[in-house]
Amino acid sequence: MYTENSQRDINRFLSKRTFEHDGYFLFEDSNAHFKFKINLSGTKKMISVGEYYDYVIVDATIVDADERVKQILAIFGKMWDKKKIENFLFKDYRWKNGFIRTITELLEYFSDDNVRVHMNYFQISDELYNEIESLKKTLYEKD
Repeated sequence: MYTENSQRDINRFLSKRTFEHDGYFLFEDSNAHFKFKINLSGTKKMISVGEYYDYVIVDATIVDADERVKQILAIFGKMWDKKKIENFLFKDYRWKNGFIRTITELLEYFSDDNVRVHMNYFQISDELYNEIESLKKTLYEKD
């Protein structure tokens, strides 16, 4: 598993990059595109199927999404604030597991062992949320 020094080095590398995730979003046959940044915030022993494993604790920020996703989030945004939209994404089991799988595959480049990821913190960037808010205003101008 990652030491504190290796986590610091990995975070330095990750901080300069944006990564991409394509996965299900709301509907079985839909595919959505997201851009994100991650930060490792530690490790933790956690139980899985009766055995303890080391998990990498990850903080993630969605920084961009395709236009269809932004429109859907703008529709939800009419009723929800930023926190409720984040909770909606975080609680979508299929989307979240696909997202964690993408992060896991990314982090495996930095380890000789199998990597297990626990999502500690999840947010939408302020820039993306502002885009969603602007889109919401244009969608509901006539209302």
